Amino acid sequence: LPLKLDIPPLDGAAGCSADTGADAIEGGGWVYFYQAVVVFFFMMTPTYFWYRWIYTIEWDVPYRLYYQSTICVAEMFGSICVMMLAVIRFPQPWAYNQQPPAVEVGPKLPRYNVHVLVPCYNEPSDIVLATCEAALALTHPWAKVMVYLLDDGRNLQREKTVINMGNERLIYVARPKYPGLPVHGKAGNLNHTLKFVIFAQRVPRENDVVVVFDADMKAHPNFLHHTLPYLEEDPRTALVQTPQHFFNVDHTGDIFNHQNCTFFFGVQTGLDAWRATVCCGTNFCVRASALAAVGWFPTESITEDFLLSLKVTASGWHCRYHGHVLVTGEAPEDLRQIFKQRSRWCTGCFQVFFQVETFMWVRQLPSIQMLCYFNSIMGYLSTIICFPVFFVVPIVSVYTKTHPVKELTTLLTLLWAGYFASMAVVIEMMPRNFNRFSGFLGSKVNYIMWWCFLKGMWKAVRGRLGLRKIVFKVTEKKGDGKKKLEGEEQRPSDKDGLLDGEAKRESGYTDAEVALMYGLVDEAGEYDEDAVLAIQEELAEAEAAMSTEKRDSTKHDLKFHWGIFVISFIVAVAGGGSQT
Repeated sequence: LPLKLDIPPLDGAAGCSADTGADAIEGGGWVYFYQAVVVFFFMMTPTYFWYRWIYTIEWDVPYRLYYQSTICVAEMFGSICVMMLAVIRFPQPWAYNQQPPAVEVGPKLPRYNVHVLVPCYNEPSDIVLATCEAALALTHPWAKVMVYLLDDGRNLQREKTVINMGNERLIYVARPKYPGLPVHGKAGNLNHTLKFVIFAQRVPRENDVVVVFDADMKAHPNFLHHTLPYLEEDPRTALVQTPQHFFNVDHTGDIFNHQNCTFFFGVQTGLDAWRATVCCGTNFCVRASALAAVGWFPTESITEDFLLSLKVTASGWHCRYHGHVLVTGEAPEDLRQIFKQRSRWCTGCFQVFFQVETFMWVRQLPSIQMLCYFNSIMGYLSTIICFPVFFVVPIVSVYTKTHPVKELTTLLTLLWAGYFASMAVVIEMMPRNFNRFSGFLGSKVNYIMWWCFLKGMWKAVRGRLGLRKIVFKVTEKKGDGKKKLEGEEQRPSDKDGLLDGEAKRESGYTDAEVALMYGLVDEAGEYDEDAVLAIQEELAEAEAAMSTEKRDSTKHDLKFHWGIFVISFIVAVAGGGSQT
């Protein structure tokens, strides 16, 4: 008899909805309203800009001509980005608490070999091991689950703890690093385990599935119940992405948009309708055969997730999205780490499109999927270009009496009102179950991040020109380097007393520590000093590239907010005095 998969309910998924136990939100009359507003926006935009160019620019006054036309061009660029977003969201504007497709199978159940990868570097061991324990709790009648802890920091005490747990389904992996060979950050860590551990002696089969969770992302037990049906329903589906949710972020005051509600439950759902979902680097599963077909995880960009989804889609596979919170993680809590994280995302995105090879993949996509992937870079560009232009407008108007329009007519006011209102709906509209204030903050957070995006783009340009190497930097989480296992040390164990009296080099390790880490110590307890010295030089270069200045995050945050307040106060007072 056919067997219908029974999905257990999800408990405690806070998500971005005000009602955590709400039913699935898909379709409905509000979708038709949203689509009608999109059509209205596409009608109003050319009408509004036709009037702007013909009647609101002072063509006979040169300096005003240049200023007003610049403002109008910036407006048009922003409108183009919104129109791209509207096309993406049009077929499925939102979805929340989605249920997986109903899949009926025969008496012989499909058998999936699920390989869960948990990459880590210098995160606290208690966080990493908790993530592994949550992964071990994943169950499914179709699947056999193995969990791999990929320790790129090579913490020997952590390895000992994993061994002492005695769970044969949990495997500790620490890849070797050799002088002169690039490590490729997270992508290199994942690829090492896939190519040299899991699939070292066999080719990936159709029933091999790879699941990736970041070190702080704890999966809910029913993760596989919600994702595997997509792979069973359509053999062309290669990747299934799920949203991110953070336990330490209140969605009613998420001013830095950690939960990213509009993206995960609005934009991603539209991308899913076009089968062009963007991979987010964690909380996803992917067919190992499809992963191997595109050369495993890409190492050309520090955002290997985005490039992976582009390559998979260009190869003819489908990337799907399941809008249901199935994993809970931890978000960075200080401004420095938040800005570093967002800047890295921006750098990686530009890095992808600054490579000639990327366009060899993009040209294989249908036009609508091209638009879906180009939308990612357009979002950053619209902020980088439009924000400084619009920021200057009130200052110029107050101090020079030069305005972006020649005169404020009744027709211009009506056209602008219709254009702006429809644009706001296209960007921000979500179902009533969602917190409206959170959606508003999400649409405005890019202005706070403007400098990060500009800096990220410059890093990508600098890297493309070969002026400076782009390095993947791990986002620190609360308690990094402070919470340790009992007896844990961030250095290799010393059984033979080799480390006594040794001085640390620029890499942060002594020669004996490096010899122990890289297995260069022979049976007599000796090692090749020249080989160790070469590794020390390589490690010192990597440490210099990845090191960041240690700052007191509290003081850093306070200075930032005081700076914003003082600038706003000066502009307001000076503007009022000028008007008087």
